[in-house]
Parts: sequence; C-alpha cells; structure tokens
Amino acid sequence: MKKSILLVLLMTSITMLSFSQGITVTGQITDASKNALPGVTIQIKGTTNGTITDFDGKYTINVQNTQTLVYSMVGMLTEEVQVNNQNVVNLTLIEDLKQLEEVVVIGYGSSKSKDLTAPIVTIKGNELSKQITANPMQALQGKVTGVQIINSGKPGGESTVKIRGVGSIGDYAKPLYVVDGGFVDNIDFLSSNDIESLTVLKDASAAAIYGVRAANGVILVTTKKGISEVPMINYDGYMGLQVPVNIMPMATKDQYITLYNEANTNTTDFIPKVADDYPASTDWYKELVRIAVTHSHNVDVSGATEKTSYSFGANYYFQKGIMDSKNDYERVNLRARIDQKINNIIKVGFNTVYSNYNKQLANDGSAFFSAYVNPPVYSVYDENNTDAYPIKFGSPQTYGYGNQYGNPVASAYYYDNIEKGYKFLLNGSFEVNIIQDKLTLKTSYNQDLNNWNTRNYSPEFNVGGSQGVRKSSLTKTFGNSSNTIFDNLLTYRNEVGSHSFTALIGQSTRIQRSTSLSGSALDVPGYDDASKYLITGSYKDRNAWDEGYLYHGLSYFGRVTYNNSDRYLATFTFRADGSSKYQEKWGYFPSMGIGWILTKEDFMKNSSIFQFLKIRGSWGLLGNDNIPANSAVTLGSTGAGSSGVFGDELVDGVGSQTVVQNYLKWEIVDEFDFGVDFSVMQKKLTGEIDYYRRVTHNVVFNAPIATGGGVAELLGNNGDILNSGIELNLNWTDKIINDWNYHAGLNMTTIYNKVLKLEGREYIPSGYVRGNYTKRTQEGHPIGAFYGYEIDGVYASESDALRDPVSQAIKDKGFFKYKDQNGDLVIDDKDKVYLGSATPWLIAGIDFGMEYKQFDVSLSFQGQLGNKILNAKRMNRDVFVDGNYDQDFYDKRWTSDNKSDTYPSAEAYNFSYTQQSNNFFVENGSYIRIQNIQIGYTSKKIKHIQSLRVYASAQRPYTLFSYNGFTPEIGGSPIESGIDNSVYPMQAIYIIGLKLTY
Repeated sequence: MKKSILLVLLMTSITMLSFSQGITVTGQITDASKNALPGVTIQIKGTTNGTITDFDGKYTINVQNTQTLVYSMVGMLTEEVQVNNQNVVNLTLIEDLKQLEEVVVIGYGSSKSKDLTAPIVTIKGNELSKQITANPMQALQGKVTGVQIINSGKPGGESTVKIRGVGSIGDYAKPLYVVDGGFVDNIDFLSSNDIESLTVLKDASAAAIYGVRAANGVILVTTKKGISEVPMINYDGYMGLQVPVNIMPMATKDQYITLYNEANTNTTDFIPKVADDYPASTDWYKELVRIAVTHSHNVDVSGATEKTSYSFGANYYFQKGIMDSKNDYERVNLRARIDQKINNIIKVGFNTVYSNYNKQLANDGSAFFSAYVNPPVYSVYDENNTDAYPIKFGSPQTYGYGNQYGNPVASAYYYDNIEKGYKFLLNGSFEVNIIQDKLTLKTSYNQDLNNWNTRNYSPEFNVGGSQGVRKSSLTKTFGNSSNTIFDNLLTYRNEVGSHSFTALIGQSTRIQRSTSLSGSALDVPGYDDASKYLITGSYKDRNAWDEGYLYHGLSYFGRVTYNNSDRYLATFTFRADGSSKYQEKWGYFPSMGIGWILTKEDFMKNSSIFQFLKIRGSWGLLGNDNIPANSAVTLGSTGAGSSGVFGDELVDGVGSQTVVQNYLKWEIVDEFDFGVDFSVMQKKLTGEIDYYRRVTHNVVFNAPIATGGGVAELLGNNGDILNSGIELNLNWTDKIINDWNYHAGLNMTTIYNKVLKLEGREYIPSGYVRGNYTKRTQEGHPIGAFYGYEIDGVYASESDALRDPVSQAIKDKGFFKYKDQNGDLVIDDKDKVYLGSATPWLIAGIDFGMEYKQFDVSLSFQGQLGNKILNAKRMNRDVFVDGNYDQDFYDKRWTSDNKSDTYPSAEAYNFSYTQQSNNFFVENGSYIRIQNIQIGYTSKKIKHIQSLRVYASAQRPYTLFSYNGFTPEIGGSPIESGIDNSVYPMQAIYIIGLKLTY
C-alpha cells in the first residue's frame, strides 16, 4: 500500500514538473495584406506579463505550456491562442471594422460619422502634408466642399478663407479656428505636419455650439498624439525650388515705341519717338523675379502605452521670396502633447505649441505696379545718373518721363520692412469619470499668447524725379495679445435597449486682451540693424502712440444627441453668449438636426443599390462678434472761424461739435441645410450632397447720416445677405489586383450670393479706381458686384461711328461703342449695368491616387468658374499716358489693318472715356489648376528602419486661365474683392522629399 502511494506521488510530481517547465514562443504578426505589424501587444492571459512586436512584427516570449497568449492592437480584432507546446505562433490580425468606424471631432466632443446630422468634413493631416505649402489652410484649397481659399505667392502668405459664400459687407467674415480647444485668429503658424486632423463645421447646426464666434464657419484642428505602442521616431523633410509662373509678357522697346506713336498720331506737334534713341529694352517683370529655394524639416517622437499617450515634435520651415529683393519667411515650431490616465477615474492632458517666425516683407504692390506701367526703354542701372545715390539706378526722368514713373527695381531694393514674433498655445485638461463610461466631468484651460514687433525703415536715397527720400524714417510697433478660455463640460452617455443618447452641458469663460505701442522718428541712420533705433533719430521728430482693448465673454451651452437603433438620429444644441463688447450683452443661438438611415429599414435592407443611405436636415442660428463694438463720427465746423490765436500762433479748433454714435450688435446667421449621405457599388462609391441656405441678418456697413452741412457715414446693422447653393462630394476606392489600389474624389460647390436688404441707402459704391467707383452693392445683386458700361463693339471707321444713332461722348474709329441699355439713344450713367461678381458660382477639386506595391502616385486639380476680376492695372492710361503696354494689348489692339471688335486702338486707350469701368477691364477669372503631382517609393525592408519613403512633388505646376495677370486668385474685403491693382506672382514648387520611421 505504501509503495502504491509513493508511486502515485512520484508520477504526480513528474507530471506537475513537466507542466511547470516554460517554453519560448516566437513568431511574426501580420495584417491581411501580409504587412508586418509593429506594436502588437502579446500578453499572457490572466497576468500582467507580456511583450510587443518589433518593427518587423516579430516577437519572443517565455510562457508556460498550459497558458494562453492574447494578441491585441488598436484597430484590430483581439485573438487568443493556447500554447500547447507550440514554439512558433505566426498570426494574422483582422481589422475591427466596428472600431474603425470613422470618428470625427464635432466641437466639445466627437461622434461617429454615420451618426452625424450636419455636414461635417474631416481631412487627415497626412493628406494636408502632401501639399507643398507654408501652412495648412493653403494645403486645404480644393479639398473640401463649401470652402473657398484664395492663396498668395508671398513668403508665408496668409490665405483668405470663405465658407459657404460671403455674409458680411465689411472684412468681418472670417471663420473661427479652434486648436485643441483654444480659439485663434488663424492657423498660419502651424505646419501641416503638426496636425492629426482638421475638421470643418460648415452649417449652423454643427457650429452653433460655438455661438457668436461661428457665423462664418468653424475649423477645428487636432494636433498629433501618440498611437503606436512602440515608440516611433518620424522624420519628414523636403527641399526644392520655387519657379515664378504666369509672368505676364510686356511690350518690348520696339513694340512700345510703335504703340506710343500710334497713340499720339493725332496729337498736335507730336514728334514720333525712335527706338534707337533709347539704350535698352528692359522687361521689368523679369528683373523683379527669381528662382528661390524652400525647405522644410519635421521630426516627431510619439508612442502610447495602456495609460499614457505622448507626442513631441519640432518643425523648421523656410521660404525665400520669388521677388528679387529682401523677402523671405522663416518659422520654427515646437510641439508637445501628453495624455495620461491616472486610474480608471481620472485622466489629465497637456498640450502646447510654440511657434517663432521671422518675415522680411516685400514692396510687392508698389514695385510690381511700377513694373507694369514703366517704359521699357531704360536700364536698371545707369552709371551716368549722377543724381542717384547710394546705388546708381537708372531713372526714367533721364529720358523725359514724368515723376509718376520710378525705377521698379529701386522701389524693391529700398524697402526694408520686417516682422518678428511668436505664438504660444497652452492647453491643460482634467477629466473625472464620475460614473464609469457614463458620466464625465472635464475642465480645460486654454491660453493663446502672441507677441509681435515690426520695423519699417525707409533709408535716405535718390534715383531721380520724385523717387527718393531726403530724410530717412523709422516706425516700430511692439504688440502682444492673449486669449484665455476656461471650459467646464459635463457629459452623460447611456444606452437603454435600442436607444442611446449623449447629453452635454458646458460653461465657458473667455478673456481677450491686446496692447501695442508704436513710435516713429526721422533722420535715423541705416548703417546696420544696430543703428535702426528711434533714439538715434532726430529728437524733434519723434512720435509715439499706443492702443489696446479688453473684452470678457461668458457662455453657457448644451447639446443632446439621440440614436434609435442606428436608424433615427437627432441633435439639439443651444448656446447663450454674453459679451462685454456690446451694449446688448447676450445672444441666444439654438440649432437642431435630424437624420434617418434608410438602409436600416426593412424595406431597404436587401437593396442591391445602396449599402448605406442617410437623409438629414438641420437648422440653426449663429453669431458674428468680429464686428466693431460701436461707430462714431464727430460733426462740427472747422477752419479759421473755429480757430484762435494764442501767443502769436494760430491754433486749429472745431465749433459746434456734436458726436454721433451707433452701438453695434453681432451679425446673426440663420441657416438651413438638407443633405443625403450614401454608399453604393459595394461601398466602392461614397458621397454626400447638400443644399444650404444661409441668411446673414444685422449686416454691418456704413450708411449716410445728415450733418446739417453735408453728409457723413456711420457704421450700423443695416442689411441682410443670402448665400445658397449645392455641395457634392464623391469618393471612389477600388482594387485592380491585390497589390494595385486606387482612389478618386470629386468635390463641387455652387454659390449664389445676393443682398436681400440695405437699410439707410439705395446702394453702396466701392472699388475706387482712378476717380471712379467700379463696384456697387445693392439689393437683388451680389455683394460688391462690378458695375459699369457694357461694350457693344468697337467703331470700325469714322463713317461707322457717324451712322450709329446712339449718342456718346466720343464716337470715332477704334473707340468703344457702349451699349444703350434703356433705348433712349444716349449713353449716360443710366446705361451702366452689373458686370459680374468676384464670387465664383462654382468651386471644385479633384483628387486621384494609386498605390502599386511600394510605389504611389497622387494627382490633384482645383479650380473655379464664374468669378470676375477688374484689371485695374490697365485702367490708368490717362494718368500714365506714355507708360508701357502688356503684350496681349499689343497683339489684339484695334488698327486699320486689324479691326478688333473687342480691343480699342492705342489712341482710344489713352482717353479717360475709355478708362472707366466697363466689361473690357472686367475680365473672366475662371481657372483650372494642377494643384499637386506626387510620386513616391516606400521600403519597409531596411534593417532598423520601419519605413523609408522617398518622393518627388510639384505644387501648382500649371494653371489654365484667360485673365491678363499673374494669377486669377485676387482677394480683398467683400466689397473690394477681385480688384487687381498688382499682386505678388504665384510660383510652381518642385521638391524632393524623404520620410523615415524608426
């Protein structure tokens, strides 16, 4: 019996010993496409022991024979494998489609895209970083429906952004930018590489949660955060060249002399010019431009564990100007983000962005306009010009030209303006999970600090005529601003059967302040930067001034979202905003949205056409507090009768002084949206289509007031403006074979803009060019529509002019024949009509991409139709009567041998009767552009390097347009936009780049 017991114990011990012995398991984890998956967590079930896969997806772990391994990764279905004496376990993880449903930021929260009841668009940061641009908004051009972006070729140039048309007559219609919860004026300080995602809230129901800041749309930016469970080091950099494009050809010396002589054929005592009498044939535009370098370098370190997510980044960007003078832009960004889960109850977050910039500004407006009008007959430099100093520039006055002309290259050279500054964004958050996965309280602090200083220095110099400065001058400005926001959010989530809902209530406190101090002085030496200080100038000619503001805001808001069976959706939002800025302190902004997912209904479940179909509608009110707080005008008599003599000096005075003031209130946007989201052809084709109608009430603009002795103007809430249209977005994704994927996208937006009401005046004139108003804002027409005469042809001969029964001031061969609109046979102001708008009726973008094994190619187009541009450069011939002509006019002008029906003769071109607003000067601004071409190669087979990608890219290599200018992208305030006096040229950018992931 004892022997039997001993035998049983021995066998049991041997068995237990064999089970307790550990074995080593190795393997590789891949995805469905057999790509290695780094960062997969392999954990021994029921313990805290585990490991993660390396860059090649490989792992090694010691485990007991009876234990189970759990394989998990964000975005993948979790797998469990029993060891059972296996020394090698290779595994393929499958995507968790439910977990990968797209989640978008919606303002103070997030939502799954399928649950949205409003048109919200999200662009990933890696899509933006494909564009070779100075900032994210430039990269967004042509990517999103409803968003019009006008870019500039200036180094670090700011973009003009309009969402769903123009709703303000003043320059107040700017979107709100929110970076990680903090409000900023723009995001030009960011690099596209800093961004995880960018979300555009276009309609009132989506943006109403931001109340008075959101009338012109909201752009939400989320900076990068750590995701991978393996620490990742990424480098993304490029170097390239900027090549000036579409530089308008001007008349050569010989062509200019021909045109000049033609223009003065009938001038009394005119002596024709001879080309050989002039020393040069100078193309002033070409003298002002150059090929310039640009480069960008970005380093990012990121990672995540079960409780911590972190991301640190640094970016350096440099862009030299294509104008051949001192102009460039340099920016250094530092970024840090940490999200920490303290325990199952508490989370904290910290995020900061520091951006330091340095701009050397260009005298682009003056120099490029001067290059257009300056005769091409003299040289850039002239050693015989003894009056010129310190540089011997050539002078047009040497050859008898008037003082309205000046050497364009000298204008660019003697311009010395710089701007330096920094922006510091700080965000901290504290979140408490009061009821697990149901009730959370989040408090956040956001601080936006800005500091800037500018230096404008004009040295003493002389070229000739009036082009010179006898006393040098210096103006400096030092400024700083801050925007502080405290947010408190209480969010409750719950599900009851097929019903799920989220309720959010919040409170926000905002403090905005800004101060600046400026000073100026004369006779400041310009030996070097060390001498350019106000104290070195004349003590008798120093001045100083300052300005500033302080506003407080208090807001309460709430949002409820409801989902019934993933079929019926609803969103309700309300916000109350209080502001110290206005006399009417509080504004109230409700919104609502509903949605119906038809493919969840029984009658659609087996649809062979739609895999997903949702209809939605939304309505809401928004406010715009970008407008001034008030407007005032001082009325009273001035002059000798209101002045007095004190101490033998005449002192100016004002008599019968009266101050008239208007207290303003925020503009209000009332918007309705109806949309359809769909997926067809086995989800290969997805799309959204929306109809929007937004009316802006209380629009602020100047209206006349009686003064007793004339007319003055005062800002007031005086109008209503309509913007409506249709947005279409289509995306196609498919595979040709396993290793060959491609995708294509199309977005289109129509814009219909009309003034519904103007109180206080019949119309608003604007666009003052050469003594004439060229634009008019009036009920029933777009904001700032071009206004003038319509041309009905060109008189072919004197007899043709005499036979015309319509009377006009000048009727002769080569002159315009203006259209008699009212049939009274007299051309006068009554025959002026609306000639079009600077707002296009269609904006569109096309994207195409293809991946074949390690190669990828992408191509994007962007364009617009229907907008008009006033070519104001051409509208100065009666002032610059002996100025140059562009090549287009030389080729197409009316002559006795080429009787054009659209272009005047050189003689008629010089007359003020021709040089007024008409549809010869109002040109078609439509264009289509190849926005970006990129080709790349990616390798994942280099030891110690997870991924290496090399690529070549071209930004804006070709733009097709008919406008006679550098670019059809002409900005300006709403009632002044589309007037091209002269702009900085655009450039094509060609780069090579490298992306590394360690």
